[in-house]
Formats: sequence, C-alpha cells, structure tokens
Amino acid sequence: MNSTHLICASLLAASAIMGAWAAMYIARKRGSIINISTLAILNYILVQQLSGFSHLTGLNARYRGFYDMWTHETSTTIIATSASIIGLFAICAASLHYCRAHLRAITAYRPTVFNALNGNERIFLSVIVAILLPSSIFALVKISAFASSFGSNRVVMIDGGMARYSYLSSWFVWAVAFAAIILAGDFKSPRRNTLIALTAAALITLSLAWSGGRSVILVFALPLFMVFYPRMGRHRGLVISLCALSTVLYFLSVSLARLQGYSRSTVDFWTWIDWEWGRFSIMGASVDYVRQQGLLIGETFVNGVQVAIFGIARLFGFDTYSDAISVTSTTSRVILGHYDATYIVSGFTSELYLNFGLSGVAVGCLGLGAASGWLDNTFSRAKSVITRLLVAYGGSVIIFRVIPAEFGAAYLYVLYIGLPLILCAIAASLLRRGISGKLSHEQLGL
Repeated sequence: MNSTHLICASLLAASAIMGAWAAMYIARKRGSIINISTLAILNYILVQQLSGFSHLTGLNARYRGFYDMWTHETSTTIIATSASIIGLFAICAASLHYCRAHLRAITAYRPTVFNALNGNERIFLSVIVAILLPSSIFALVKISAFASSFGSNRVVMIDGGMARYSYLSSWFVWAVAFAAIILAGDFKSPRRNTLIALTAAALITLSLAWSGGRSVILVFALPLFMVFYPRMGRHRGLVISLCALSTVLYFLSVSLARLQGYSRSTVDFWTWIDWEWGRFSIMGASVDYVRQQGLLIGETFVNGVQVAIFGIARLFGFDTYSDAISVTSTTSRVILGHYDATYIVSGFTSELYLNFGLSGVAVGCLGLGAASGWLDNTFSRAKSVITRLLVAYGGSVIIFRVIPAEFGAAYLYVLYIGLPLILCAIAASLLRRGISGKLSHEQLGL
C-alpha cells in the first residue's frame, strides 16, 4: 500500500461517514430507517466506499479478488475513488431533495390511515393466488430438480426451456405475498401481522434457495416487509433484530457452500466486503477497459434492453441474441482476456463510467437518487396496499440489483418476474377507482 492508496482510503472513509449521516437524516425525517432512499444510500456505501476502504488498506490481504489495485496504475485507484465519491454524493443530494421538497405531503411510514384491501380487491387477489400458486409450485419443483442435477451450489445461467420455469417459479413469491396480504385483513393486529410477515418471508427464502443466491432473497423479502412493518406495532424492533440475524446466518451458510468452487477454505468478512458484495476493486477493470478501448457511449444499456426483449422472443422459440457489449463482457475482457464470462459483475457505478465517464456517474447516480426519493413519496401516498407492494419492489430492485450489479437487471426483474405484481396493481387501482366513482355518484344522487 502506497500513499495514494492511503489517501484514497481516507477519502472513501470520510465520504462514507457523510453518506451515512444523510441516510440517517432521511430516516429520521421519514419516520423509519426502512425506506428506499436510506437503504439505497447505505448499500451504496457498502458496495463502493467500504469495499474500497477494505481493499486499499489491506484489511482484505489474503484474498484480493479478481482485480488487485495494488498491482496496477495509481491512476486507476484515483479514478475509482473519484467515481465512488461522486456517485454517493449524487445519490444523497437527489434523495435529500425529494425528502425535503415533499416533507409536508409525506404521511411517513407509520401512517395514521392504512388502506387495506376492500372486498373486491380481496376477491380479485384470491383468484390470482389460486391461479399462481399451483403453476408456480409446479415450476418450482421442475427448476429445483434441474438445479440439483446441475452439480453446483450456485446457478448463474439457465439455458434452453428451463428459463421459462425459472421465471414462472419466481411468481411463487407473489402468490405468497398476496396470500399474506389477504390473511392480514385490515392489518389491525400487530401480532398477527408480524407472524404472517415472518412466515411469508421464510416461504420466500425457501422458494429461492435453489438458485444459490444471497441478495435475491432480499429483493423479494424487503417489499413485503416494507408493507407490513408499519403495522407491527411494538414488535418492530424484535423483527428487525430477528431478520438481521437470519440474514447474516443465511449469507454465511451460502458463502460456506460456495467455498467448494473457490481456492480457499474459510469465509472472510473483509473478503465479503471487498469483492463478494463490494464492487470497488472490480471497478478497476472497467477503468482499464475505458483506457484501452474508450467509452462505450450507452452500449451496455442497449444490451440490457435487447436482452430483455430478445428473452421474450426466445421463450416463444425465436433464436435471438444481443449483439451489444454487456458490463460483464468488459470485465471478462480485462481480467480473463476474453468476452465470454458472465459472472464478474462490476456494479452500476462502473457501468456508468464505462459508458459516459465521471460525468455519467454524476448524472446517473442523481437519477438513481431521484428515483429512490420519488418511490418513497409514492409509497407514502399510495392508497392501495398492492400499489405499495409494487413501489417497494421497484425500490428493492434498485437497492439490491441495480446498485451492486447493472441497470439491465431492472428490465429483467420488472418485465419477467414483476409482471404479475404490475398487472395486479393496475387491476387493484382500477377496482378502487371504480368503487370511489360509484360512491361519488351515489352521494350526489346520480
């Protein structure tokens, strides 16, 4: 470690402290730490700032990951540090703006009026659960059997006809979520709400265990937790502690299982911070790629759109593939010498830098912070519990899929996995508007 690494590590630590202050300020103003903006900022700090601090200071000295900045040009470290700090400040600025500008209109995450399902919505959701549950369970059995025969603790890619079962099995999550909301009724019993939410979260975790993923559990558990959390009463603190402990234990068990594919025998906390969950060091590969090949000017974003659209075509038998470069292809090119690997993910900040440089990082992260703040405000004002679930899901995708991975992941999670939720939210909104219109006509004597 040289003086440049020490200075950059200090700057990352200082920016992390300022970012954490912004996150806590937003949490205090919104009435709870369980909000999209706060969690997005905190995860960004973990993915970039703390990851960089661990890597540059040598806290992770044994397993340096795919890309070791100690052995590369110092300019790579400076650019990665600058991008991380610019990105964090941009997300914080946009999130704070939405928090302050809409503060008076926000009802907070413990609203005095909680719009539970009305009669028509309950009947509609019951029908949807009856349709989704058997079909998704069938797909879950098929994909779990496939994963078992795959001979790996982590399924990274699914080819051929099994992809449709993968997406269909993920709809089990929404069947469980809808059933939980139906069982909660008017949400007036904190104890019942807590038990239902914890049971649903356990079922969601079990249904996704076949993938061997870690963050995917959080993507689907957080939306339901956000919906139920305001109605858990005095059980909220206990639930947060229990969920945090369960998450740590689950992550630890998955990490231990994955060691069979690595050249090491122990789970190391700083390794996890550095490059398993963190993305700072891997961003060095993106900096090198730009230095060698130049900026991509949006090509990876085009790839994300093409993958989503062509994926639908392949489900119907059309053999179509994206010809644009993906984020994982660039890291594969720098680290492995070819474009074929798809498992080295460099993060959203790297994707922005790959395409548009540091200015792209600033603009892109401003947009990400604005989206988080807007979703928070929409969640607070939503009149339908299904709308809240949809908004929370959108925020969860930003937190656990876009920030540590790439923007293209959002298309897949929205178009494929989130489709039942989107359609149900639209239908529930129409049902609620229809009832409101009918009441208004009756009140006017029409």
